[in-house]
Amino acid sequence: MSGGAAQPRASVVMVVHDGAATTRTCLESLRATDEPFALVVVDNGSTDDTPRLFRDLASPWPLRYARNESNASVLAAYNQAWRLAATEFVCLLHNDTTMLEPAWLARLLAPLATPDVGLSGLYGVKRVRRDGRYAGRTIVHSLAEGPTVRAPWEEVAVVDGVCLCLRRATLEAVGGIDEGYGFFHGYDRDLSFAVRETGRRCVVVHAPFRHAGGGTRTREFAARPELEHRDLADRRAATERFARKFAHRLPSDVRPVTARVADWLGRRASPQGVRRWLVLALALALGGCAGIDSSAPAPGPGPAPGRRGEGHRGMREARAASSVARDTDPVATWETVQTRVRRGEAAAVLADTQRLAAAATTAGDAGSALIAHTAAAYAALRLSRLDTVLREAEAAVAAGDKARDWPFTGTFVARARRFAGLALAQIGRPGDAERELLAALAVAQVASLGQPHIGTVSSINGSLALLAARRGDHDAAVRYAEDAVRMTESGMRDGASARHPQRRMRLQRQLASAQVDLATIYFGAGRVDDAGRAAAAAFANARAVSAPDFQVKARALLAHVAARRHDPRTVALYEEAIAGARRTNQVWLLTSPHAGLAQFQATQGHTPPGARQRAAGDRADGVGPGAAAGGGDALLVLRGQAGALPDPSRAVVEPARGGLRVRRAQPRARLPRPARHAYRALQGPDRGARGGGAASARPVGRGAGGGGARR
Repeated sequence: MSGGAAQPRASVVMVVHDGAATTRTCLESLRATDEPFALVVVDNGSTDDTPRLFRDLASPWPLRYARNESNASVLAAYNQAWRLAATEFVCLLHNDTTMLEPAWLARLLAPLATPDVGLSGLYGVKRVRRDGRYAGRTIVHSLAEGPTVRAPWEEVAVVDGVCLCLRRATLEAVGGIDEGYGFFHGYDRDLSFAVRETGRRCVVVHAPFRHAGGGTRTREFAARPELEHRDLADRRAATERFARKFAHRLPSDVRPVTARVADWLGRRASPQGVRRWLVLALALALGGCAGIDSSAPAPGPGPAPGRRGEGHRGMREARAASSVARDTDPVATWETVQTRVRRGEAAAVLADTQRLAAAATTAGDAGSALIAHTAAAYAALRLSRLDTVLREAEAAVAAGDKARDWPFTGTFVARARRFAGLALAQIGRPGDAERELLAALAVAQVASLGQPHIGTVSSINGSLALLAARRGDHDAAVRYAEDAVRMTESGMRDGASARHPQRRMRLQRQLASAQVDLATIYFGAGRVDDAGRAAAAAFANARAVSAPDFQVKARALLAHVAARRHDPRTVALYEEAIAGARRTNQVWLLTSPHAGLAQFQATQGHTPPGARQRAAGDRADGVGPGAAAGGGDALLVLRGQAGALPDPSRAVVEPARGGLRVRRAQPRARLPRPARHAYRALQGPDRGARGGGAASARPVGRGAGGGGARR
């Protein structure tokens, strides 16, 4: 349609189906490419603005556009597209990618100038198992969030289909893309092994990019759920077909022998065994075993693998006796842990998971040990046993080092490090807390096979926001909190959420948590209107997924906003929050609305009849707020040692028999810690300018945290 002056040597080939906005973003990122190329696009029956996008495109490249009537097969469309290319090299590129450096194409072409390299890409895996599945710990990629490939390139067994660059003659020699795999899945593995059959290698280059994910297929799943089941069946069938077709080459591992031996030893041997194996290998390399005492004990393999012997039987018994991990599904186990902790059973969960962790460690089951230690850290954080949190988090990270090939390792390690960061914040080590949270964020960004684990990333951003708010950096706090909301909203919009209702519900609950944190940050920064909007959105999402804890937190925040505005509905909003916490037996959530209500009533100069009776039995001074759940709990923890709290009305809320009471204070009287937390959130950044005296750091009565140290 349009052409350039210079004859390019490469063609960028795309197959598109709807998603015009995604395609436009990709094309805009390609404009800065310093290597000339032609663009070949096959449109598989798009029904949106995609045809008009290419019709009106002011293309700086030679462009060839072809349109099919239906989205029958992506593989057939790829074969159609590359045959339309008239250049030496062909680069098959997904239209949901964004290239970040102008040299991306030149870097892909560079290794192809080497005679023994036949295929290059941006994402790949070094080891493929006998059944055709990837070994996750051997993935290398150039994703911008944290590239793992060493420059300029590394050899892999399979290059992922997100980007495949090779000579057109090579494609012709292997017969193009095998359309026998069906609609979409499996073609990248097949093409990689077909190229390797010709005696050439596959490599992944260092060229940072972003991948939105979702593709062209998953957008249909929300409207037609039956397509999801068909897609999963196609995926399994493609893997099985690949394993049969290339059984003579499987399993396949392109890592150096030294890396494979080190990996084998690291997973199977104790440190003493590793040293003995290294001594043996060194002796063999130096000329045989003449210098080795044959009577010495042979190097032992270390702890028994997790699926054998007494250790495994003990693990089965511990799992059967456990109420949180009776099955082996990590997602189900973690949801059970969270549910029980939210119901106030943190102490039982802690004891249960510590037994599981001990059994898993004995059995050598690093994955189960990682889950159990992380869950124990979560429960200990709710109980404010901070030394236990740090100990369990450290054990979880150590177990994660031994379970590198487990697909959930990154997610659980990131969670454990987040809990450690929150514990360090409570101890009063904000610098260490921030470093731990940033380390957790780095892990979570690539936890799901190189992609971010959305829920964990959102939670960590929320924790970083609250930590920044504590040190008074409101700009950073707002930025982190808004990032947490945006990340969760993007996860709810992707195709996977549309296909999996349970995943969408989990993300919507996470969104409610992030919005509660954002509303709290806005309130502390003096942005009362923004806080009200965020709290209202949080309440709507929490109600949609039946999350009573976040409904209570959001209502309490709405009441705080109403109190700041002197809204006549303030008392009603506080009482609704209190009633919601009582109704769902979430007593640890009563502190903030009780204290806020007492503050508001004191500023009005009266306490309505029955206030003390309504407070009776709520145990507002008995259970401290927990940080692990996020969504406002973490705010109280992070502000728990923040020092003096000015109170313009000079009203003091203190524990009394059966509940709370309000009394007038002397200029330097102190509020109990639960009320101090809520009042500090209520006062906002201008709290020191409204009169009253700053109080000392000594709490009155026991308080929610059981005493408390001076700052």
